[in-house]
Amino acid sequence: MVVILISGDHPVTACALARRLTIFSAESETVEDVAIRLGIPVERVEPRQATAIVIHGRDLHSISQLDLADTIINAPEVCFARTTLRQKQKIVECAQLGKAVVACFCQSSDDRGAIKKADVSVAMLNGSSEASRQEADLVLLDNDLNTLVGAIEEGRYLWENIKKCLAYCLVVNATQLVPFLMFIIFQIPLTLGPITLLLVDLITQLLPTISLAYERPESDIMTRGPIDKFRDLLINRRLLSLCWGQIGFIQITAGFFTWVVVMAENGFWPSRLLGIRKAWDAAAINDLEDSYGQEWTYRQRKILEYMGYAAFLASIIIVQMANLLICKTRRLSLFQQGLRTNMFVNFCLIFMPVVAVLLIYTPGLNRAIFLERLQPLWWLCPIPFALMIFGYDEIRKFFIRKYPEGWVAKETYH
Repeated sequence: MVVILISGDHPVTACALARRLTIFSAESETVEDVAIRLGIPVERVEPRQATAIVIHGRDLHSISQLDLADTIINAPEVCFARTTLRQKQKIVECAQLGKAVVACFCQSSDDRGAIKKADVSVAMLNGSSEASRQEADLVLLDNDLNTLVGAIEEGRYLWENIKKCLAYCLVVNATQLVPFLMFIIFQIPLTLGPITLLLVDLITQLLPTISLAYERPESDIMTRGPIDKFRDLLINRRLLSLCWGQIGFIQITAGFFTWVVVMAENGFWPSRLLGIRKAWDAAAINDLEDSYGQEWTYRQRKILEYMGYAAFLASIIIVQMANLLICKTRRLSLFQQGLRTNMFVNFCLIFMPVVAVLLIYTPGLNRAIFLERLQPLWWLCPIPFALMIFGYDEIRKFFIRKYPEGWVAKETYH
């Protein structure tokens, strides 16, 4: 973060004020300071010898917008003196030209042009004019700039939790879409029925997504750089790649693996299931052979199909528990964040499997929602995939922390 003083006062006054506000450090020197130290005229001082820059308003006319933007972004310490109303607005525009997010602290009505152009404008309750307070985005009621730090932290906290909720929801959406695509493309029996799809939404999306909104901020939230408004969108390529191409792929694999295990243990190998859809759904066919030559009636096939629904539902519940855990943080390890930071998430980790067990094993209820009981060993099928999701994400976050400018951070940190 760079703090710049824009003043209408004389350069000497502006420089003294910048030092008092620690915008200029005690060791920094302006061109005038260097001239005094060397005992030479100001005209003979090389600009590169100065570590602090004071730009006079009259000089702004001869500086191009690109050069001014470069000075604002890259100069370590800079302030402006004898600036007019239009020049203040130009300085804000040039900072934004350099892709900076500009926060403007305003006092008088003369700052209205800069206020309107700035990304965020801040006014004091007692130290700013009425016109400035009306135009400002934020008004500090206690006249304490430290309050702004708390506001920034709260804003980052809300942004982080919204991103976590989106990441969690996008993953489960991918697992709901692919079964129907496989059903159409490969002509296999339906792996996830319409009512089962609704159950996945009710069990794994509603409460868990809400619970992530109560996650406490990560401990390093204020040490991170500001959000890039041109790159850090709520939904971007990196988020979709992570949710659909990485975590989502593992979840889909877990669901189909569990489903294939159930079908294979009942006689239908994957090769037999390809292209069997029409015969499988035909009520008139009561002698459909499986991979071992056993004949299946329409009613028997439907019971097996409902068992497949239950298997897919159970696997999604297991892997979504791992997904919920990894969504608690975007950068820190889960071991750094801890499990006690959000009791709502802990409740959901118990709620999801308990509800799934009740729906699958309650007599009468399971048949009503087109589910069949599963063998206990089948619940173990998705567990390796859940561990894979957790381990993969921990490794990803480790590289993001260790190499913040590395390839992993650039391609997966959403």
